[in-house]
Amino acid sequence: MSKLANLKKWLTVPDAVRKLSREYDKEVSEADILQYALDGHLQLSVNFVNTVQARPGNVAQYTEAELAAAVKSGDLPGDLKWKKMPKDLHAALKGEPIKEEVWHLMSLRIGENRYLTLTDEVVTLTGVWDLPMIGAEKLDIAHAYQRLTDGPPVTLSNLDGTFVEGRDGQICQLLTDYDDNFYQAGSRAQLEKIKQYIAKDKIKPKKAKALLQEHEEARKTFLEGRKSSLELEKYFPAGGLPEDSVIVVRTEALRLFQQTISGEAEKPLAPNERNSLLTIIAALCDYSDINCSKHGAAAQIAKLTEEIGAAISDDTVRRVLGKIPDALEARKK
Repeated sequence: MSKLANLKKWLTVPDAVRKLSREYDKEVSEADILQYALDGHLQLSVNFVNTVQARPGNVAQYTEAELAAAVKSGDLPGDLKWKKMPKDLHAALKGEPIKEEVWHLMSLRIGENRYLTLTDEVVTLTGVWDLPMIGAEKLDIAHAYQRLTDGPPVTLSNLDGTFVEGRDGQICQLLTDYDDNFYQAGSRAQLEKIKQYIAKDKIKPKKAKALLQEHEEARKTFLEGRKSSLELEKYFPAGGLPEDSVIVVRTEALRLFQQTISGEAEKPLAPNERNSLLTIIAALCDYSDINCSKHGAAAQIAKLTEEIGAAISDDTVRRVLGKIPDALEARKK
């Protein structure tokens, strides 16, 4: 049975529970799996059984000192999103004259020195994606854990939305169609809510008819507005993972977790090993006439990885290229 399980690329949480319980001869619960994930020991993923819409983002790394220096000099990083806004936002909201404007960083901070800049593109996701635990997806796991342990419900919310991460490091913000929001006048979700209300409260036919006609008029306005809307304007950040999605554990992630608790996890590269690999990359780039420090180099290399069937995102390549100068300096000493 274990050999067959190893052929799977991912397991459901109950399957992961059975596998760990069997291999360690100790009872493991679904709550344990979720707690390992919340504590950062185990990578969880989600399987989108059906499709889901999402907004891709690009990750960049900057220290607070680098950002402060950039704002002071006016040389703002182009891979981050900025907006000029009143320095005194409170005064501006009260309608007072705007005396001074400053640049505000609109990219989302998703960790220490890591920032996510969302694009205006809407893409369709399916299959298995990892949970980076930086938004409402972490709250979903926490809520599931509390439910399994008879704990209090999680009432927190995350205004930034729900995020998933691809195997190449691409992070996407999940989206919900306004048509699926029952608070939106004229939406199909609102119609279902009205029908439920009519049936549950046994609304009299005359009043029920009036409610349905009112929605029909709102529906016309809603659909007319969508015709002139940009694609992204039809959606808003999802408040959680889709109801028709399933939390899973990649077999690879479970294996790494087992190696970690057994003290057999692969050790990180030593500085000399890392610098050697970066130096080799620099040499290959030079041979291929690719300037590592030039704008567009990351995209060029990312395209090459696609051609060999092992795609790596521009952001991941850019992070690696950013480490090359220090590595070369260390090798030359």
